[in-house]
Amino acid sequence: MSVDMSGKNVIVTGAGGGIGRATCIKLAESGANLVLVDRDKALADETKKAVDALGVSSLVVVADVTSEEDVKNYVERAVAEFGKIDGFFNNAGIEGRVQLMHELSYADWKKVIDVNLNGVFLGMRYVVPVMRRQKSGAIVCTGSIASFLGLPTTIGYNAAKHAVAGIVRTVATEEARNGIRVNGVAPGFINTRMFQDIAHVLLPEVADKHKAAETAGSSAPIGRLGQPEEVANVVRFLLSDEASLMVGAMVAVDGGVTATATTAD
Repeated sequence: MSVDMSGKNVIVTGAGGGIGRATCIKLAESGANLVLVDRDKALADETKKAVDALGVSSLVVVADVTSEEDVKNYVERAVAEFGKIDGFFNNAGIEGRVQLMHELSYADWKKVIDVNLNGVFLGMRYVVPVMRRQKSGAIVCTGSIASFLGLPTTIGYNAAKHAVAGIVRTVATEEARNGIRVNGVAPGFINTRMFQDIAHVLLPEVADKHKAAETAGSSAPIGRLGQPEEVANVVRFLLSDEASLMVGAMVAVDGGVTATATTAD
């Protein structure tokens, strides 16, 4: 199925790498104009080069998603540049320290909650009013298999991603009659820098981070590590008019991890 996003204007947070960059490229391939939000300007600029080469318009906004002023600014910049916001991929996140709960400092807990939960809330808080005025829009938030499962040594990440699922379902029910669709994606073991770092901590005997990620990914029922583009395809669909009846869904993109109580040998 070909997804047409021609003339749509989409904000993507965490646009500088991993799933964010892959989604920007997929959206640009379908004709969407993009507001590329990231705290790392160099990474965002690399994404901009990739999407501009596909013939769409794009704007880089450097922002910390935990800063209310920064969030207000990227939303205002999007409206000033493109007039309306058709889509919002509320994606930015961090993994935090990989530690048992009783070893985790409160400062490290707060940092993960601030980015992965408060950052998601703030994005919704300032994008939704714009979409209400338009009486249209689609939002996708990035959850995780940690939105459904308890994953040892990642309590802050788990707590935040469980809460993201709650945000998705709540705002979806509040805004569906206002023409705004809200959904979430729940990636599993995906070949990103973040997952490589987590896998490297969990599998210290594997010296290479990518190999550690591949080893961890092979435990999924599908038997392999997922790729960012595979998540991006789902995000693009959810942001498009093709997903017109999808409201309040948390879509697992995980090779079967959450479908079964056990993983493949």
